[in-house]
Amino acid sequence: IKAGVLDSVMFVRTAAFFALGQFSEFLQPTICKFAPQILPVLFDYLNQLVLELKVGEPDSKHMDRMFYALETFCENLDEDIVPYLPTLMDRLFGVMEPQNSNQMREMALSAIAAVSAAAKENLMPYFPRIMTVLQGCLVKDCPKEMYSQRIQAIDTLAALCRELGKDNIIPLADDTMNFCLMMLEDGPDDPEYRRSIYNLMSSLSSVVNESMASVFPKFIDRIMESVIFSEDMVPNVSDNADDDLALVDAPDIEIDLEHTDDEDDQDAYPVENDYIVEKEEAILSLKEFATHTGAAFAPYLQSAFENVYKMIDHPQGDVRMACIDSICSFITALHKLDDAAGLKRACEIAIPKFAHIMRTDDQVAVVLRMLDVLYDVFKYVPAINSQEHAELIFGCIRDIFTNKMACQFNEESGGGDDECSEESENDEMLFENAANLFPMFGLTLQPELFSLYFGRLYHFYIQRLAKVKERDLPEQRAYIYGALADCCKALKGCCATYFDALRPIFIAGSRDSDAKARQNSYFALGEIVFHSEEKSFESYPTILQALSEAIVRESVPAAMDNICGAVARLIVTNPDSVPLGQVLPVWLNHLPLKDDTVENDVIQKAFRVLYLKARPSIEAHLEQILAITIEASYKRQMPDVETTESAVALIKEIRANYPELFSKVSNMNPEVFNYVQAL
Repeated sequence: IKAGVLDSVMFVRTAAFFALGQFSEFLQPTICKFAPQILPVLFDYLNQLVLELKVGEPDSKHMDRMFYALETFCENLDEDIVPYLPTLMDRLFGVMEPQNSNQMREMALSAIAAVSAAAKENLMPYFPRIMTVLQGCLVKDCPKEMYSQRIQAIDTLAALCRELGKDNIIPLADDTMNFCLMMLEDGPDDPEYRRSIYNLMSSLSSVVNESMASVFPKFIDRIMESVIFSEDMVPNVSDNADDDLALVDAPDIEIDLEHTDDEDDQDAYPVENDYIVEKEEAILSLKEFATHTGAAFAPYLQSAFENVYKMIDHPQGDVRMACIDSICSFITALHKLDDAAGLKRACEIAIPKFAHIMRTDDQVAVVLRMLDVLYDVFKYVPAINSQEHAELIFGCIRDIFTNKMACQFNEESGGGDDECSEESENDEMLFENAANLFPMFGLTLQPELFSLYFGRLYHFYIQRLAKVKERDLPEQRAYIYGALADCCKALKGCCATYFDALRPIFIAGSRDSDAKARQNSYFALGEIVFHSEEKSFESYPTILQALSEAIVRESVPAAMDNICGAVARLIVTNPDSVPLGQVLPVWLNHLPLKDDTVENDVIQKAFRVLYLKARPSIEAHLEQILAITIEASYKRQMPDVETTESAVALIKEIRANYPELFSKVSNMNPEVFNYVQAL
């Protein structure tokens, strides 16, 4: 590829740039390791382009492919892009000079949006100059040849609003919103233009939050019109759609799931066009408003739900996915607003429909999106209201495992149930997403009910684990161990029923050749002990031996952190079964956590248990425990407020009971000293 980019033949260079863009898009994160080799080549081409533009030479025909490669590569670099920003931005500003063509300036603006996704607030030194360029484009009236550039400028400003941080964008919020309102009212009657304005408005909602309340009445009806508008065509919804959708006074809701297919209506819609893209953006804007504006959006939740639901059978997969995203965000918003009645009614409508989509939609991407967003909903929201709904979702997960869904029988997925054939990548993604959804589904149920479902399904995990071991697929092994570990949390005390079956599987996983698989297995060992409680006590020696062997050979920080987390769970569950004299010195020497700082939650719980129940055994280690706790607190590595408060309480108790030891630790570092003095 590098040789192709440097080739003297333009067509070869064009193909190489496209290949590089594809590499950047689909070979993450490995491709980012080549930044020192790739970016200088791209910068040289940008510099050559700027020089050519200065002497009036025409735009190179392959520049769109070069910018595609640049954008896809840069947006995935994250903070690694920072050392390259001075050169990169200098080149892009050169392309954006006023004398250059609108097309070149538009591509440079798009590149800045991509760069902001990686650089975030590190882009602020260049922000004033970027805004100067944008302000020249963000005008009410412009020549027709600048329309496309103006739309890109709006999209770039939307990207900056999302990426540069609330404090940096707030000063521009009022003027930006006024521009949006003016252009919706008086701007071009053009769907692509409205799409860009909706994008900018939704990005502003992540900045101003509930302050959107004052402007919602000025534009929300226009967005709703875009949601339901179909360019002289009416979407096919059932005659009783309004009755189905009522979120108020709807105690007896029945939805006909047998007659919601859109097969007969495919020809009623055009192929994807600007109006459909506008519709998709309008739907996603409602999602953003529900996510970011809290109570300000509450008056519009019902109408948003109703209108988006009407589009959920749209022939375009992207629109269906946008509807899925938005309805799930509405459900989450109702939960956050403590609207229990509204949440119940919304779920009564949505859950059966979601199950129907998973079962009947023939696009793998749509089903994957459904599995993905339901993961987030089930993780935080009690969205399953009945045994009937539980059966619907469980049936979908089970049937994905057995290749019975519509999307598993089309050419795209490589479906069918010939076990001798290699599974397609799409099938594997379906299995993975379904496997990860199952434990989140369990969180919405009582543990006893989930245990019944787990008993019917966990052998699929075991069979699949054996299969991917045989085929040496480390990523698949990792997600199976991780999903089984997450199931332990949903099972709670019922985990004991499966302890004897799962423990040897997790111990075997602790010796896996793949670091992520080992990491998830260590986590699983801790979780199964923590939730099985007394059932696990007789297995402490075996599990501790496995962890002891692992801690000697483990070299990956995230995996080591999960060994420490597993030991902490054993201590929290039954400190009397842990030989503290042998375990504590080794365990503490691998703290504080290096990578997976979420485990600080259970580390702090273990410290608390030891301090309260085994203080004589740990007094020799109190200095180390205090230093670990202070460092994690000072560096803000606690996963939540509760863990932070527990850590601060422990620091204060040690300060009160062991003042000399506390003074010794706190004086080791001036910054730490100032931190603990301020507690």
